Amino acid sequence: MKIMPFLLCLISLWHCRKEMLHPSPPPPPPDTIATKLKVLWQVPITSDTSGDYTTSPECIVNWNIVFSTSYANPSAFVSMLSGETGQHLWKFDNFIVPISGFSRYEIFGLNDKVIVNRWHRTYCLSATNGSLDWSLDVSGEGHGELAITAIGDYIYKCNFTGTKPKSTSESLVRAHYLQGKWDTLLTITAEDSFYLNIQPPTLWVNPQGDSILILRDNGLRDVLATPWEGRYNLVNLSAWNMRTREYEWQIKDFLDNRTIALHPPIIEGDRMYLLTLGKLTCLDLPTGNVIWTIAPPQGTMSVGSGLIMHNDFLIGQGSNNGMQAVDKNAASIRWTNPQTIGSATQLTYFDGIVYYTSTGSSTLWAINAQNGKIIWNEFSPNAFSPRTANAGFDFADVVIDPVRRVLYTADRYYMMCIKLPE
Repeated sequence: MKIMPFLLCLISLWHCRKEMLHPSPPPPPPDTIATKLKVLWQVPITSDTSGDYTTSPECIVNWNIVFSTSYANPSAFVSMLSGETGQHLWKFDNFIVPISGFSRYEIFGLNDKVIVNRWHRTYCLSATNGSLDWSLDVSGEGHGELAITAIGDYIYKCNFTGTKPKSTSESLVRAHYLQGKWDTLLTITAEDSFYLNIQPPTLWVNPQGDSILILRDNGLRDVLATPWEGRYNLVNLSAWNMRTREYEWQIKDFLDNRTIALHPPIIEGDRMYLLTLGKLTCLDLPTGNVIWTIAPPQGTMSVGSGLIMHNDFLIGQGSNNGMQAVDKNAASIRWTNPQTIGSATQLTYFDGIVYYTSTGSSTLWAINAQNGKIIWNEFSPNAFSPRTANAGFDFADVVIDPVRRVLYTADRYYMMCIKLPE
């Protein structure tokens, strides 16, 4: 009889060794789970916890999380919190001109720096203590666009001359994050469009190994003399070779589209997937030729949410008509979920799950990217308190730390860290 416990122990040890030698693959995302958000920490946006602010996580730098806050008096601010505990590390609001708030693609983490842009002015902050390393102001010689992007060790943006809607030219510039000096790469002169609106570039490396910048111009064409009446959007695309300083190709009035997403397109290999108003298009980057284009049902892919890729799916969220996945090879609709209501400013993807906050529902969503099913959809825990009843997840966006397996977001009162379900 004493042999049985010994045998059971051996069997248990054998199973443990087998699992160590042959670990099981991670389980697929669950279809649905009944869960409440596990908030690891939450920190008031302001010291008096008065709310009600639009706040969003922006990026992870040195294991800590950067938040930006809009519509705060006397100026919006950028703050760094400990990713582990939520401890407030520093706050920066010493802008040349007070800023009312930030939108998407104005703040980037680059190595140990935090780059902040707002129209004509750009700031480089130390991620350690929030001190200002350098600032650039182009308002004396022109004007700057709203968004920036980071490629390698450089920050890219566009500056324009003239006054919109009649800007006469626009220049693509870049600055090394340690030097803080704009270098002009190329200048585009307005032709049939009086309103140039060039988005930050996206990098593609061609088969020859050259770095190609993909430029998107979302401008306006003049029809009547009044400032906006009679104008309509046009989209111009171009591929510019950084080695030869020449265009690989240019496309004017691209597919007669009317607007493009501020979010960068998805580039995979030699293909680019671009979301425009009412259309999703796949381009062959060496030639600029259209491989396919599809017009998803109205409202199911909004330029406001951007695109994410999961396996062979391109996924977008509509303003009011749900989420949809398009097969990247066959240009066919793979699934649609009309229940994911509300506008999303950014979709975030991790481990087969799409996360986003919604202005239509004020909730935080988790969607199975493979089949579109809702895994969970939760209100902020602060929404159940009478004092903070309007503490909704609205414009906060989502940033995920894949190592700690946590999610950062905010309601209108608190910045918070949420444990991802296992």
